[in-house]
Amino acid sequence: MAFYYFDTSALVKRYVTEIGSTWVEQVCAAQDETLNERINVILVSESTFVEVAAAIAKRVHKTKELDTQKGEDAYALFVKQAGVEYQLVPLTTECIHSAAALAHKHALRAYGALQLALAVHADALLKENELTLTFVAADKALLQTAQSEGLATDSPHHHADLDQQPSN
Repeated sequence: MAFYYFDTSALVKRYVTEIGSTWVEQVCAAQDETLNERINVILVSESTFVEVAAAIAKRVHKTKELDTQKGEDAYALFVKQAGVEYQLVPLTTECIHSAAALAHKHALRAYGALQLALAVHADALLKENELTLTFVAADKALLQTAQSEGLATDSPHHHADLDQQPSN
């Protein structure tokens, strides 16, 4: 079993087609066919609800990448899947203080710092049980900071080749 912490910049690719969307879907949906259970544990922050809502709304109202119905459908799918397919990492006062320290140390945006603090916390808990976590983001600067904080990282952009569909 593999453990992934998805920053919203990566997770939103499951709901809005972008570079790396195919890989994100594969990681999230991967199953052991024999046992008929998921092989990856996807961790997300409680704050991801706000961030995904904002990311989809931006694509509907500002950039017009999505029409209103597609935006509603994408967000509804996220809410449905969030309850059963993701493990929520709760916001705690300790994590908020850690996020503030990371924001100050690395000049991170608020939500990026919060996501990173929660991932660092989850990684520490997993390491106690000799398990590893991979922090996934589409934000290069956040990935570099995560690496400097000792996290293993991956980016959907590194798997863009999977988005190429063979032509018939």
